[in-house]
Amino acid sequence: MTYPAPEQPSSAAAYQGQYVPYPTAPVTRGPSPLSSIPVSDWVRDAAAVALLLVSLALPWSLSFSTDGLLGDSFTSTAATRVDVLLITILSVLSVAVTVLARAGALGTGLTPGRTAALRAALNAPYAILVVVYMFLDAVGAGEVAEYLGVGSGLGAAVIVGLAGALFAATPRLHEIRDPLSGGRLARGGVVGTFTVLAVMALTMLVGFILLLLAMPWQAISGWDAAAAIVVLILQDVALALPAVLVLRRSPTAPRIAGSVGIAVVAGIIISALTGFELGGTLSSLHGGGYILVWFGAYAALLTSPALLASMTALPPLNTWFLTARQALVTLTTVSTILAVFAVIALVTDPSSAIGFSVGILLSQVLAAGVALVARIQLVGAPQTSRTIVLSLMAGAAVGEIVALILSATSPRYSGLALEPVLYLALLGLPAVVTYALVAPREVREYLGTFAPPAAPTAYQYDADQYRAAAPTALAPPATDAAAPASSADYYAARAADPLTPAEELYQYTSDPSLWPSLAANPALYPELVTWLASTGDPHVLAVLRSRGAI
Repeated sequence: MTYPAPEQPSSAAAYQGQYVPYPTAPVTRGPSPLSSIPVSDWVRDAAAVALLLVSLALPWSLSFSTDGLLGDSFTSTAATRVDVLLITILSVLSVAVTVLARAGALGTGLTPGRTAALRAALNAPYAILVVVYMFLDAVGAGEVAEYLGVGSGLGAAVIVGLAGALFAATPRLHEIRDPLSGGRLARGGVVGTFTVLAVMALTMLVGFILLLLAMPWQAISGWDAAAAIVVLILQDVALALPAVLVLRRSPTAPRIAGSVGIAVVAGIIISALTGFELGGTLSSLHGGGYILVWFGAYAALLTSPALLASMTALPPLNTWFLTARQALVTLTTVSTILAVFAVIALVTDPSSAIGFSVGILLSQVLAAGVALVARIQLVGAPQTSRTIVLSLMAGAAVGEIVALILSATSPRYSGLALEPVLYLALLGLPAVVTYALVAPREVREYLGTFAPPAAPTAYQYDADQYRAAAPTALAPPATDAAAPASSADYYAARAADPLTPAEELYQYTSDPSLWPSLAANPALYPELVTWLASTGDPHVLAVLRSRGAI
């Protein structure tokens, strides 16, 4: 019996005495753990770090005395105070928690919800620090305060630093989107926001009472005292109104107030670069409260993804158009009030600062006028009025800048005077209108459908014009992909659209099937809301109650 000869091994196995390696699949790298973080979250991280670091160079408290220690007086800069410096560094380091958690440096059990909670806990000492200094300011900075080196009031560092700490503490968008802990995290962010708003309301009330008690009624005229009280009341109303609208779940209020808050923080930093010629250096409970401190906090609190997600849900297109329209109404109202102040100053004291009063009057009339025209244009022709509205916003910004320059270089008049930085803060209103009409993708796509086609240039020609035209069948007309599938859906969408004219909305009242859609329209005029409520339709009433209309 013969056996077949064995197969010859491969040359590599024969001459090297080893097995041929088994082929393996190529190594592929997965996506970066940081790739799922939206750009907006990185922006909030950068804003938090920048504001916290800038605050270290600003005054924490002003003109405090250390007679019992060094026998000297000086300005307290945030970086010179050990407690403020250490806690600020802790808040800066808290921003790195997200990156470390995503990279696995903090263990595998740190979920997005736990990451957000840890970052908030690391920023809690900063909030406690601010509350402690508010308490020391409230007690009047007595002997204990002098020993601690605490001055009267809170400086610009508190405004900028608190905004930075809140930017660092608030939940991020990618954490809110987490399917396991996103809902609980969003509710926690809302509760934290409302807690800060409650502290704000308390300081406003106490500050108003302390100012009334400290007013030298015998040394000042009745007019000056009344003017000072009116200014304080209007400032408190301007601060409290956005908070009330947020409690009512208005989707536009956080965006408008947040923009003004960002403008306040930017104004404080600009004022610091100019030697605080624009004001904003001191906020005291005895001076009416911490108006600028809380406006600065709005920059972080009211732009938080957690708070925005809890507001009444509207299509993004409707939300941004409503934001622009309501911001224009706010600008018109505020500028009109400031113009009235200037008129009152001219009437009551015509010999003092006439040029200042006239300049403020003209600048605010300009701002109010262009804002009113812009709103008329935006309501009447939202599809084609963007260019006009943006041009008018440039005019409104010019008016506020003129008022800023006049208030910073001219003498102030009686109790109607405002900090120049507040005029700088008003630039946040034209800014939010511009952002609402330019930045959101939904708005750009909507307005792009109404843009005229570009005119051909002299160097363009149609190559087909020299070819013989072949007879072709007529193509069916193109349909709008975004159009509703049926006429019923179309009219329901029109009834719920806040951009639909009031005359058209009135016509839809004849069809009971459209009443729920009308009730969901956030721009419904009050008479129609009352009429819908009087129908007694349970579906209509449920919709009206869900958005707080009744």
